[in-house]
Amino acid sequence: MVVSHRAFLNLAYETRNHWKFDYTINWQGKKRIPFTGSNPLEYQLNEFSPSFYLINAQISKTWNEKFEVYLGGENLLEYMQPNPIISNEDPFGAYFDSSMIWGPVMGRLIYLGLRYRIK
Repeated sequence: MVVSHRAFLNLAYETRNHWKFDYTINWQGKKRIPFTGSNPLEYQLNEFSPSFYLINAQISKTWNEKFEVYLGGENLLEYMQPNPIISNEDPFGAYFDSSMIWGPVMGRLIYLGLRYRIK
C-alpha cells in the first residue's frame, strides 16, 4: 500500500506586519491493495485505492517577540477512506482486518491556538 505517485506543494507568505499564511496541498495517487478476492463479496476490496488530495492551511499573527495567535485546519476537503476496517461489525470474526488503511480516517480538523515564547 505504498503510493507510487505523489505531489506536494507548500505556499508560505509573511507580511511586514507579522501576518503569516501557510497553505499545503498533498496529492496521493492510487495504491495497490492486498488481495481480498477470497473473502465473501461484502468484504472484498478493489485492487487499487483511489487517488486523493489533502489540504492544510494556517494563518498566524505575531505580536511583539512573545505572543503569536494562529488558526488552522487540516484535511480541509474532509476526505476519508470509506470503511477502513473490513468486517468491523465482527471484531472476532474470520474476516476482520484493520490493516487495510490506505487513507485518512479522520475528517476535517479546525484549531485555534496561542503561542507564548519564553526566552
